Amino acid sequence: MAEALVTDLIKLLVSTVAQEAEQEIRLVVGVDKEAKMLEVNLRIVEAVLNDAEKRQVTDNTVKDWLEKLNNVCYEMEDVVDEWNTELIKSAIQKEEEEKNADRAPVLKKKQVCAFIPSPSCCFGQVDKLTRRHDIAHKIKELNEILDDITKERVRYGFELTNYPAQVVERPQTTSFVDESEICGRDSVKDDLVGILLGKGSEEERSPHLISLVGMGGIGKTTLAQLAYNDPNVQAHFEIKAWVCVSNPFDQRKVAKEILESINVQSSDLTALDGLLKRIQDNIEERKFFLVLDDVWTEDSTTWEPFKIALKCAVQGSRIIVTTRKSRVAEMMRSVNIINLEELSNEDCWLVFSKIAFFNRDPRQCKQLEGLGRQIVEKCKGLPLAAKTLGSLMRFKISIEEWRTVLDSNLWEFEDVERGLYAPLLLSYYDLSSPLRRCFSFCAFFPKDYVFFHKELVFMWMAQGHINSKTKMEMEIIAREYFENLAMRSFFQDFKKDEDDGRIITCKMHDIVHDFAQLMSKNVCFTINSNFTLNSNIGLRIDYKIARHLELEIPKEAQFPESIYSAKNLRTLIFVNRSDYMLSTLFQHFRCLRILTLKDVKGGGILRNLPDTMENFIHLRYLKLVNYCGEELPETICNLCNLQNLNILIDGDKFQQLPQGMSKLINLRHFNLSFTGDFLNVKFPRGFGRLNSLRTLYPFIVNGKDDSKGCKLGELINLNHLQGTLVIFGLGNEVNDREAMNAQLKKKINLHTLKLMFEEWNGEEMIREKDAIVLNALEPPPNLEYLYIESYKAPIMFPTWMMSLTNLKELGISHSSLECLPPLGKLPFLKSLKMWSIERFKKLGVEFMGIEESEKKEKGERRIPLFPNLISLYFMEFYNWEEWNGIEEEEDCIRRFTIMPRLQNLRIQRCEELKSLPNFLRTTPLQKLEILSCPILKERCKRGTGKEWPKISHIPNIRIDWIHVQRDSREYEAEPKYYDEDDDQNEESNDSERCTLGELRNLNHLQETLVISGLGSEVDECEAMNAQLKKKINLHTLTLMFKEWHGEEIIREKDALVLNALEPPPNLESLRIVYYKAPIMFPNWMMSLTNLKELVINISSLECLPPLGKLPFLKSLEMLEIKRLKKLGVEFMGIEESEKKEKGDIIIPLFPNLISLSFMSFYDWEEWNGIEEEEDYIRIFTIMPRLQRLEINYCRELKSLPNFLCTTPLQKLQISGCPILKERCKRGTGKEWPKISHIPNIEIAGIYVQRDGREYEAEPKFWPFL
Repeated sequence: MAEALVTDLIKLLVSTVAQEAEQEIRLVVGVDKEAKMLEVNLRIVEAVLNDAEKRQVTDNTVKDWLEKLNNVCYEMEDVVDEWNTELIKSAIQKEEEEKNADRAPVLKKKQVCAFIPSPSCCFGQVDKLTRRHDIAHKIKELNEILDDITKERVRYGFELTNYPAQVVERPQTTSFVDESEICGRDSVKDDLVGILLGKGSEEERSPHLISLVGMGGIGKTTLAQLAYNDPNVQAHFEIKAWVCVSNPFDQRKVAKEILESINVQSSDLTALDGLLKRIQDNIEERKFFLVLDDVWTEDSTTWEPFKIALKCAVQGSRIIVTTRKSRVAEMMRSVNIINLEELSNEDCWLVFSKIAFFNRDPRQCKQLEGLGRQIVEKCKGLPLAAKTLGSLMRFKISIEEWRTVLDSNLWEFEDVERGLYAPLLLSYYDLSSPLRRCFSFCAFFPKDYVFFHKELVFMWMAQGHINSKTKMEMEIIAREYFENLAMRSFFQDFKKDEDDGRIITCKMHDIVHDFAQLMSKNVCFTINSNFTLNSNIGLRIDYKIARHLELEIPKEAQFPESIYSAKNLRTLIFVNRSDYMLSTLFQHFRCLRILTLKDVKGGGILRNLPDTMENFIHLRYLKLVNYCGEELPETICNLCNLQNLNILIDGDKFQQLPQGMSKLINLRHFNLSFTGDFLNVKFPRGFGRLNSLRTLYPFIVNGKDDSKGCKLGELINLNHLQGTLVIFGLGNEVNDREAMNAQLKKKINLHTLKLMFEEWNGEEMIREKDAIVLNALEPPPNLEYLYIESYKAPIMFPTWMMSLTNLKELGISHSSLECLPPLGKLPFLKSLKMWSIERFKKLGVEFMGIEESEKKEKGERRIPLFPNLISLYFMEFYNWEEWNGIEEEEDCIRRFTIMPRLQNLRIQRCEELKSLPNFLRTTPLQKLEILSCPILKERCKRGTGKEWPKISHIPNIRIDWIHVQRDSREYEAEPKYYDEDDDQNEESNDSERCTLGELRNLNHLQETLVISGLGSEVDECEAMNAQLKKKINLHTLTLMFKEWHGEEIIREKDALVLNALEPPPNLESLRIVYYKAPIMFPNWMMSLTNLKELVINISSLECLPPLGKLPFLKSLEMLEIKRLKKLGVEFMGIEESEKKEKGDIIIPLFPNLISLSFMSFYDWEEWNGIEEEEDYIRIFTIMPRLQRLEINYCRELKSLPNFLCTTPLQKLQISGCPILKERCKRGTGKEWPKISHIPNIEIAGIYVQRDGREYEAEPKFWPFL
């Protein structure tokens, strides 16, 4: 790593000297001579470093010499960077002075006083001179030390290296070799899967434990992954969890990760007992499968609490442990121990050749095979070694290069992993020096860490590891570095973007991580919640040479002041749970390049940042998570080297960014995310001076009354913006001239644009000027995603619309449009989503973009309309009545091909829509959803509806909750359908009519039974004669009462019929539709102890049945229950005797419910739990496994029950609930405390809260659904 450090230092030094000469100033006096001497010494050292780096592996004296060189180079890099910073500040000051000179009339009055500087001005100048003198003095001191180190090189007799220009190898293809298949382990994998699926013995008192034992790199984790992901294994176990344990065995961390892996919230617990109790509660009487990867501890006391907690699972549960130590397997009392042996040379050859010969000419492969097999023999049967060497040789073209690898003296290296480091060393030394630094930096992260590509490359840039002295963008070079390391197998377990196939996340093998620790000289360390020092290779860490630190301070813990000696830190990630004074911390770490501050809820450290932040002059990367102050300090704008500023604001208190933002001239990525409302946040003027910006999220246009606020025209020079641009406040008095000045068309690197006009919260309005502004905001022609919200003009057809020939997705929402633009000619549009367009009434041929000349054209040429459209969504078009195609004009219909690739169509809350266009029958639609469209629903009835012929060819049709048509596999699952509808039999005699009693003897019915037409001529006696209870092979039953179209009615006899239709007790799925009695509580309801799914669509219900006691109910979906006003304890099934019960017994209510959905409860106002009755609330556990809650179109609902705070909810979706939306505002809403713990919250189509990865991800899609 010293080699890369010296190379980068030379470049920085030369660049700084050149910059000072270019600016024609002499900030650091007397440094010229020292700078020249420094460059000479560095170039002398650089010439021998290639040999020194290789020899350090076997020669400790060389290793010590390199460490001394590293330390002085780090210090020298800081000093030269300080010099460079003074140059930047001087340039900024000069620009400010020139800007102020334009205000000469204002300044004339002050000129008399200018000759008598104030004391503060004098002290400021003296301070600058002192600082610059210190720079010169430091360079001289360090140069003397470096001179001594340079002279020492002679004693080692290093070989000189002629240094060519470092060029990153660009592979011929960016495809990554599929490594999912393993060689030589098929029989072991089959045996392992067999053990997992086999029955446990009756006398088992704890889960069956299997240990996979073998040396590092032998393939233990890969084998466990293959077994874990086997489809039969996935289907066999109800609960599955994967936890990387590593060393040391942190009990609380392991317990939390088990809970997180099974989607159970654990942030409210810190004690081990509480965590283990929650694990017990969630796996009790359930079959679970747990993998504990990379276990090291031999101490049985660490494992014993887990062993006890896991005993409550049912027979057949399994645990896999992977470990390098057989004593671990014995300590954990493994029932099966599988010792993984080395692969044969032939299997190793298969692993190696698959990668090394990928995309290579077969003749060349034949020439290299002999040398390749000799190299494979040195793998010693280790799959990781074969994979690493295969990735290395993939870049070697000639026979000479292959022979050089085979003859390398690095094969003589011996270590604890029996030579596994040798292939890694060969690959490492084959990297260019910048790539070595990038790889070594990864040692900072813990084992099994999920690397996000963007986060990692931004950190590499901040550390100065990216060689940017080319015309190529620094981010592009960093991306190539990342792909290069991935192709050489330094990373694994890739997750890729579905659109472009690029890697989003990856991991690093634990052996590779150990190797990175070795090569980084152990300068990376972590102080975790137990204040234990993590060192993966067992070396003692000297704080004075530490460069990278992650520090997590638990609540009420004392700060470890010993770390203050780590004054040379370049990276600090500080996770704080207590009220710790940051100003104290900031005094000690002045060399930081990367600073991340994470405030855990209630910690309070991020209410305000100290002004001393400006002392971090080297800082390039600043990330603040859960910042809860009103503003950022002005001094943050003095961080002139800052490249990346990423802030997550917690709550609604934040008001404005500092006025001096324009001084951050090196800022490349600015990301400001909010958990609350942010439309009133003030952006200052001056963003237009930040010409280096690549990412700007969001951009908020302030109103005309704000003289200091940001204006749209400031975007004019930000032509390096890339990715996504979101502009808020376009309704804030923006005119067409200002919009035109933004020159969006020149931002050619943007792929996504979101234009957010001013939101209107009053009555529906028309804002004609929106059309003028939109027309002036012409996007770049290669834009791929465009979203427009709150546009209030009646027409939307900007002149540039048809020029967006690369547009893939278009979203329009909350608009006053009266007609849709002609979008049919956009050639690559794949997704069109439109939402809440309330004035719109008719959709016709204008939507297709058909021109008059095309209608009259003769000939055989067919014109495609929407040629690539795959998904089409219409939502909340409340006044939409007609959708016409071109079918009426028969003379021209053959001229057009309409939507030839359409796959998905959703029409939701379009209550007046009466028909569908005829051309739908010619589309290859695979899925049609019609939701809350009462007229269209009636006209799309299967077989009889007027619109049915237009859609009958579609494999999957869902109308409201009912799957009218499913794909062929599901079709076969519905073998019986009995229809008692008298409308369909009105012309038949009673003797010919099919009666419900005919089911009496059909006791061999299996799978699914659907009965429709109940409630017409069916009475209680006939229902009883059906004897459904005897159909013991049924698992799904649908009871469809007669639908009524007209005024809402009450049909009391439905209750008697339903009571008589007692299902078999082992029924698993029940659906009840169009039932018209006000109460639904048949005598048999509580006997359905195996019921897993219940769907009810009963508009007349005034109260819900007591469903809380159904023991295995997992999914409950209720819709269009229009009369219900209050939901209370009766829904839980609480009995009076249980309220008075004393003792430690806990009564579960909805004990296995996972998914709960309420839709179209139009009069529902209250949802009360049992929280008001505090004397017995502790007796009950309510919905302890609830994962998903949906509340849609419940417009009167005002509150949520308190018990939601105790559920492990993972996703909450609220839409069409205006009162509840307001009361669930993040941070300020009255209901927010009840839901704040839920990782994913979506309200009115917008994610208020997302899981960690999505929160920080660049927004790329429109959250319509």
